[in-house]
Amino acid sequence: MRKEKIDILFELLNCTNSDLARLLGCAPSSISRVHSGSRHYTPSSRPMLRFAEGVYLYARNHNALPALVRLCGADGEARELLIPSLISWICEVERASLNPLPVSQKATVGKQKGRCFGERLDDVMRLLSCSNMRLALKISIDASAVSRFRNGLRYPKPPISELIVSTLLQRAQKQAKLRELSLLCGIPEKELIHDTTKFSAWLYNGSMSSVRSAVDSMLDSIEYFSQQHIPKLPAPEAIATASIINSPKKVYWGTEGLREAVIRFLGSAAQEGGELWLYSDQNMEWMVGDSSFCTAWTALMVACLRRGVKMRIIHNVDRSTEELLPAIQKWVPLYLSGLIEPYVCRLEPDHRFAKTIFLRCGGSCILASVLRGSEDVGRYEYLTDTRMLEFAAAQYEGLMANSRALLRVYTDDYRTRLTISPEESSLQCLLSSLSFGTMPKKLLADILARNEIHDTERKNIIAFHSHQRTLFQSVIKKGMCSEYLALPSDEALFSAQVRINLPYALSKRMLFYTAEEYAAHIHELLHLLDGKDGGYELILLPELPFSRIQIAVTNTQLDVILTENPRRTFFFTDPRMIHAFQEYFSAMKQRYATTPQHTRQQLMQFLGDC
Repeated sequence: MRKEKIDILFELLNCTNSDLARLLGCAPSSISRVHSGSRHYTPSSRPMLRFAEGVYLYARNHNALPALVRLCGADGEARELLIPSLISWICEVERASLNPLPVSQKATVGKQKGRCFGERLDDVMRLLSCSNMRLALKISIDASAVSRFRNGLRYPKPPISELIVSTLLQRAQKQAKLRELSLLCGIPEKELIHDTTKFSAWLYNGSMSSVRSAVDSMLDSIEYFSQQHIPKLPAPEAIATASIINSPKKVYWGTEGLREAVIRFLGSAAQEGGELWLYSDQNMEWMVGDSSFCTAWTALMVACLRRGVKMRIIHNVDRSTEELLPAIQKWVPLYLSGLIEPYVCRLEPDHRFAKTIFLRCGGSCILASVLRGSEDVGRYEYLTDTRMLEFAAAQYEGLMANSRALLRVYTDDYRTRLTISPEESSLQCLLSSLSFGTMPKKLLADILARNEIHDTERKNIIAFHSHQRTLFQSVIKKGMCSEYLALPSDEALFSAQVRINLPYALSKRMLFYTAEEYAAHIHELLHLLDGKDGGYELILLPELPFSRIQIAVTNTQLDVILTENPRRTFFFTDPRMIHAFQEYFSAMKQRYATTPQHTRQQLMQFLGDC
């Protein structure tokens, strides 16, 4: 009889086991056991109280409390009135026989921090019976992206954000549900039709800070960059022709002259190789002001990198974090080569003269010092004699002595994975799988034996694991290590598709957990959560915001790891980047962190389902 009543309840609320599980932060199977009646829980048992709490929260979030009151005959919509009435109706017992919900349960379940974009989008999609796949097809994106939007892990950018608004409003109008949508968002029906900006403002209100938005965009560029995203570029020899490269000119005038000099400079490097040292603090209009030249510049830079030309670039980045992150994002395709070393000069900029040093070591150089504002009539020298090249090199070295690294790009994923200073007291990690440093030694030995890994490879893996565990233990004793991850689906776990978080550089083979091995690793996390030092916390996410990226940030460094081809590690020490990513983690923690007891309970439920 309980199952039939819960069926009626779920039909009324238009919800599923997974919906309640997501609200409560538990496995859907835990809700299923109550729903199906496979286990007979007493009305005052913890599972039944949790189930009722989930139903109450879902009804409240979807403006369905009045309907729930009518169904179970409660005296009002207040939580303390409705939950006992709901349990009484489901279990067919008197309300007086029920014990109140324990205080600890109130503190750990369904903690609401205000309606964010993801929750609002979820509310609207449920109201309109719109699935992830249906919305994704309408706006031509992947259904997994819509899922991440609904979970608040990602945020859409224009034009996707505008398409979501128009698609949802059109669906509401087609289904004659504008009145219900109006009640949900507090916007009059007429204004929903005639002024879409108001619905957009409600849906995206307070979605994310400008810094977090910039972080999200930068990570998106790193994860989804691939060769097919590079537009077709003209052949370098069609740009830097023989007549340009072999020109005897020693002076170029104005913006057009600088462009011609740069084409000659980069064309020579693409043909002859060498190493480039680049610096310019002059207005970038000469580069971005002409789209055809910008394309030519990109083509020649790509040709240089394919030739194996290494580059040092001192960026003119005396900017805020909001400006720095988009600037890095634009350079991502070139940074992925691993041949570029970017720096930021610590010296104050000269507000009188703009300086340019473009040096190909031992080859040629463009030198200029131009009064700011007169760049379009400036004089740009193209030098090839040895003494002037030595002079330019000395000038550049002087700038380097007063510069700091903006980032390092490593062409494998070995450099990071907790490769941090032993003095660090704070570490936050976004992980695609359980961290290697938390794996028990015996479990690692069993996994290596099962996969028949021997000799040097085995020794290297064990040595790296020992180093990781030492660093990990150091952090949790000195401060706090926070790990963010999503538990795998049953399908992935029981079909051995869950990867072990081992750097590719240590083992070219992909190693995967068995269900038993994964459970053993989870037991180690439970032990850490119970540790007397209290320096470890685990934040469980409903899914990963990025499938191919891992992040580790401390107080002094940031690592962004692209875990699949092209495997790269972006290593930052710039304080602005570190603070930006700390803000990114802080927002995730605010949304998804619970108490250690509740996290422990989630892990125990997961183990029970294994």
